[in-house]
Amino acid sequence: MKLAEETDTTSRSPRLRWKRPACILLALLVIWATVGFLATMPIVGNHPFWRRMRARPQDFVLKAQDVSFRSTDGIPLRAWFIAAEGTPRATVILAHGIDGNRSDMLPRAWFLFRDHYNTLVVDLRAHGDSGGNYATTGYMEAFDIQGAISYLRRSRPDRGPIILFGHSYGAVAALYAASQSPDVAAVISDSAYISFENMMRRATTLLAQDPERSYWDRLGLRLAGLRLAGSRVAE
Repeated sequence: MKLAEETDTTSRSPRLRWKRPACILLALLVIWATVGFLATMPIVGNHPFWRRMRARPQDFVLKAQDVSFRSTDGIPLRAWFIAAEGTPRATVILAHGIDGNRSDMLPRAWFLFRDHYNTLVVDLRAHGDSGGNYATTGYMEAFDIQGAISYLRRSRPDRGPIILFGHSYGAVAALYAASQSPDVAAVISDSAYISFENMMRRATTLLAQDPERSYWDRLGLRLAGLRLAGSRVAE
């Protein structure tokens, strides 16, 4: 009987030996997935800051028409159309950066209006009054700008040439959209980033200590920085 018990204990030991490392690995995977989720929070979901209008056209003595249209993949979008005085030189589509909205582009709309350009100031998806729950790195937002181009082509016959003016990820979206549309005469790319990794490193440095952001936004940015540091070590 004693020999049988020893034999049974010996036969179970390999399973016991693997059980602990497997549990540790599973725990690490859960932690890593949680960190990854928190790290993506700055670009996922509906953030109040993205939705809050910080200015209106009348603050810049501009008369704007509220317009709506859809991105080429079906997201409902909102925008202001500001007509130039006199004969317009062109129509400029203004695309804000991530965590902004069309209100942040009004200073640019003002000087364009002053110099006789129409402007279409767009809320990209998941920002301002537009639909959508998720932001990307500018790739899907190119569909928003393509929708704006289609709106101008369909509804504004006196628009003149179409110019895209994007800031940050709006600039990335403008470059993507221009590469797919023969209707774009020019692109003004303000602070487009080289890659998502490059952008997140800068965001971690510049925005993680922003007092206007929520605790969870700042935590997510710091965790994103940790993940990027980990990927560099792995390389």
